[in-house]
Amino acid sequence: MINRVTLTPLGFGTAIVTAALFVVSLWLPDGSSGLVDVLWRFLLLLLASLMCVEWYVDSLRKLRASFQTHDGSMTAILGTPRRFQVELGSDFSHNPHTSLRFVPFEQWRLTSDPVQQLRLTPNAEFNIELQPIAAGRNQIGRAFIRIQGLFGLTAWERALPFSEAVEVIPARSLATDRMNGFAPEEQRADFVAGRGFELQRLRDYQFGDSLRNVDWKATARRGQKVVRLFSEENQVEVCLMVDASQYGQIQVDRLTRFNHMLNIASQLAERTLLSGDRVSLCVYGVKTKAKSQMGKSHTHFQTIRRILQETSLDAGPANHLSAYLDVAKSLPRRSLIVFLTHLDHSALNDHLLKTVSLASKKHSALVASIRDVDLDRMVETYAEHWLDPFVALSAVQQRDATRLQINQMRKLGAHVVYSTHDHLADELLHTYQALRSRRAIA
Repeated sequence: MINRVTLTPLGFGTAIVTAALFVVSLWLPDGSSGLVDVLWRFLLLLLASLMCVEWYVDSLRKLRASFQTHDGSMTAILGTPRRFQVELGSDFSHNPHTSLRFVPFEQWRLTSDPVQQLRLTPNAEFNIELQPIAAGRNQIGRAFIRIQGLFGLTAWERALPFSEAVEVIPARSLATDRMNGFAPEEQRADFVAGRGFELQRLRDYQFGDSLRNVDWKATARRGQKVVRLFSEENQVEVCLMVDASQYGQIQVDRLTRFNHMLNIASQLAERTLLSGDRVSLCVYGVKTKAKSQMGKSHTHFQTIRRILQETSLDAGPANHLSAYLDVAKSLPRRSLIVFLTHLDHSALNDHLLKTVSLASKKHSALVASIRDVDLDRMVETYAEHWLDPFVALSAVQQRDATRLQINQMRKLGAHVVYSTHDHLADELLHTYQALRSRRAIA
């Protein structure tokens, strides 16, 4: 189907000459405009006839369009540019020079040249590079091809929609050991004084043991201090709490805050399972949107990624306490609760602080948030407008309020990771590994 017709420079020049001759014929006196009158009529008839022939020839042309990735996989990583190879063909013998304009859908951002020149052949190819900015199964967009007519007078534009869709998935962990059916490290039980879940035996008090671990009844019977030994498993349970409130739609670099959180949650879930631990997921906004139970298999990881792909943002603020209470019922043992939220929005910080305080009583809480670099920029920028000092003052108050909330959370025993979007994932994974290595969770 032809969407638009435009004149080429040749066609436009011919039309201008015809129009000029017509104007001249009007100004010439009667009897002396015969030749000019015949000439402009002839040019007009010729131009119209050739344009009709070009339209007929172009209507007979059948175009084929399809796209694929260079590796054959119809998947893309959220936020990572992906190169696509578009195949365009025609069964007509006339192969003019054409230009192709690609318009991506709103789930994609074009990172290559939107207009490309090519010659239409039975198997013409061109490359485009797109960056996915929304998770899920998304179509990439439409291509508009501009074909020059047979005589070069007009150009006919057609829309070429692509029916294929690409699966956009959250980012994977940067760990070198990839998951292959999950071969987690061997789980074993260690005996630790005063920690764990099941009492194994008693032993004599040693230098460095805490007095809280002393069994005073056994000490009274033996006449010397005795401490309790408990079994402790290396396996850790991690619960990921992803904030899907309205603040997630704020743009940070090329992705929204929420999309950055999806990538980080996917990477942390994969790293957790690679370490032999168990992980669950809860995505919440005004209320709990989706959640999964604890698990450690490859199938469970695919379930988590599917939930992350299909989740959308809420229009209201997040209810952290309701989401935590909903999840806490399925966490009988001490676990690591990871809140992926927005610390620099003070309207919800008091609510979040109460939730972290409640969670820290039984579990180990870890709060991760993207630091807003625009606040620092507002504070450090020199005033050029009369409003700039007031903007800077507001930014200082916002930054100080965020720092106060972070300090209060740390006093409650929670761990806080507050960094820019390009460093948050690495710092969060490092914090998780550090907590796990020094057994600060169980």
